[in-house]
Amino acid sequence: MLRGSGATPPEDGDPRRIGPVHVLGRLGAGGMGRVYLGVHEGRYVAVKQILPRHADDPGFHRRFGRELDHLARLPDGATCALVAGDRAADAPWFATAYVPGITLADARTLCGGTLPVPCLWRLLREIARALTEVHALDLVHRDIKPSNIMLTSRGVTLIDFGVSRAADQTRMTMQPIGTPAYMAPEQSDGGAGTPATDVYALGATLASAALGSPLPRPEPGATMPDRLAAVDPELSELIWSCLSRIPADRPPLAALVEAAGTSAAPDWPEPVREAVAERELFASRPVLVVDVPEKEPADAPPDPPQNPPKPRSRRRKLMPVIIPVLIGTGATLAVSLLPYVMPADDADPKIADPVTSTTAPAPTATPTKKKSPKPSPSRTPARDDAAKPSPSKTPAPSPTRTNSAPQPPDVSAGTLRNAASGECMTVTYGGMIAIGACSANSTQWSFHKVTGGHQIVARPSGDCISYYGPVQMSTCREDGADGFGSDVWVRGNDGTLKSTVSGGCLDGSSAMASVATCNGSPDQRWL
Repeated sequence: MLRGSGATPPEDGDPRRIGPVHVLGRLGAGGMGRVYLGVHEGRYVAVKQILPRHADDPGFHRRFGRELDHLARLPDGATCALVAGDRAADAPWFATAYVPGITLADARTLCGGTLPVPCLWRLLREIARALTEVHALDLVHRDIKPSNIMLTSRGVTLIDFGVSRAADQTRMTMQPIGTPAYMAPEQSDGGAGTPATDVYALGATLASAALGSPLPRPEPGATMPDRLAAVDPELSELIWSCLSRIPADRPPLAALVEAAGTSAAPDWPEPVREAVAERELFASRPVLVVDVPEKEPADAPPDPPQNPPKPRSRRRKLMPVIIPVLIGTGATLAVSLLPYVMPADDADPKIADPVTSTTAPAPTATPTKKKSPKPSPSRTPARDDAAKPSPSKTPAPSPTRTNSAPQPPDVSAGTLRNAASGECMTVTYGGMIAIGACSANSTQWSFHKVTGGHQIVARPSGDCISYYGPVQMSTCREDGADGFGSDVWVRGNDGTLKSTVSGGCLDGSSAMASVATCNGSPDQRWL
């Protein structure tokens, strides 16, 4: 039923209905929320919903509401259309039209890491056109990167406006917002961002599509790297001008569109066309909703409330099931694969609420208990990859902190080297994690077993790699404490490190560590 959609079947604890939307599967997940494939009023949609643990966080509500407001203003040519939403629900959500396409990040993988030059010209033209429509509304996207650009048969669609901002709004904090490898210098310094900030990110995105990975941010007075110059003389000059450290020196979007001219390819490479065609075939299938008995919910959904209601009697319930029906001439509908890596929030003034709750009320959530591991120290949770500890008698420990290490680490301190690049993970200023040349200064890491997996501990600081939006360092949390899980990783036999928050893998394909959909590539293996 989901073949060709890009979605996976719902997992235990996933809702089967969000407001009036019937949920078919999961498209992605992150530290802030999850994105589901669903059906609303006879068409496919993507539904983004805040995780229950963030429902009472005003910062998340603020950013979520801002994205809703901006989507309501943007034209269909720039992004996916907003279909419905409810910011007042217990777990706020919104649904957008389904865009039958794939992300630039996935396209790069399908094409062996880089795109051909004619396709880079087309990418330049299409992204510049979309940004022109965004900037015409006095908005700045602030997070242009490969995973936020959808390639379709018609061009490109920008997604994830969660960190976008009105161009005339001022910053209330100095916290950088965006993705480090694609952030302009002024954005990294905590600036609010201007249209020129998006132009820098456009240049960084094109460089990553041309070279297979982002360029390091140019230092003052730097000259164009030889590997960029070798791509195409005219295109390389344009990309390098976009990466100017001085915002005023970056070219205007209109000049970029004009420069692409007739150099742009008429279509995407064959592997991308095939993937897009598969999405379009799925989107062309109308759906029929049939009520059939629902399976009783599993006992391990996320984030139970502090005061759960009294258990209700077990009854047979009816659940809507979506059955695709293929016809010859269905109109192509749309859904966006909203990204699942979501940066931290920043504060801003209250924005008016043009999008109200959908006419159908959101259903009352039935909280269920999170599955907890048994307290016996002689058992290891099934999803962990470590061997069972000895059942020999051990003193009862106090709540586990990774820095106190009540159990010895499975691996002694050493570097974490990426299997693809041979480079090492190193903690940088501000607690971010860079991927760079291995040296005597590279961070030493050790693994400490905790409930559900391992914490990855930096030496000598004792802090843990955490995934709570971005990948960064944070104080190691106590086993079972609030927020525990954001710094827990499952170690695979092949060297992968899988987040227990999103199910994605720690990825070293860019200059900064990130979490991406697990794909078994060397970029996601750590030695």
